[in-house]
Amino acid sequence: MGIDISAQLGTFDGPLHPDRMAALLANWINALVATNVAYLEMYPNTPGLYQSGVFYQEEEIGLEDFFDIPTVLLQGYADCEDLAAWRCAEYLSVGEWAYPVVSWEAIEHDNGVIDILFHVRVQSRFGLEDPSEILGMGQRLAG
Repeated sequence: MGIDISAQLGTFDGPLHPDRMAALLANWINALVATNVAYLEMYPNTPGLYQSGVFYQEEEIGLEDFFDIPTVLLQGYADCEDLAAWRCAEYLSVGEWAYPVVSWEAIEHDNGVIDILFHVRVQSRFGLEDPSEILGMGQRLAG
């Protein structure tokens, strides 16, 4: 039996600069990383992210669900913060350092509405890694 945790973050509706929003998102993602590290300690035979068969799937704009490893495995897909949190946890669980990197870009639509899109990658001693891209983000966005 799992615990379904929900959070409504009205702070993000205010006049926060996207850099500040990215920093706040990184804190939430780091909590997900810590949850995933605990899961990997309990279940060391969990398949690696890239061997698991999961793929990238974008969430609806304005919706951000944070899914841990067993949830991602169950549904078979995840978006960038979930995949990056899993990958960071893999590194940390074998003694490597890694942390999520949250970036953003402003997208202006024809009607003048501007959306701020965030993306999460992984920084480690091996460089900047994009699990979403590796697991099909470019292919799904193009098609």
